[in-house]
Amino acid sequence: MELADIVVLGIVGFVVLTFVAGIVDAEWEQRQRHKKSRQNTK
Repeated sequence: MELADIVVLGIVGFVVLTFVAGIVDAEWEQRQRHKKSRQNTK
């Protein structure tokens, strides 16, 4: 593998990880809100 290939793979991997982390974070926030709203209605 050439250095350029490694760099490109690194950048792509970083972008994918950031993207996935953003989705997971948004999902987690929604779930936390749902839990809070359920507790408030009781």
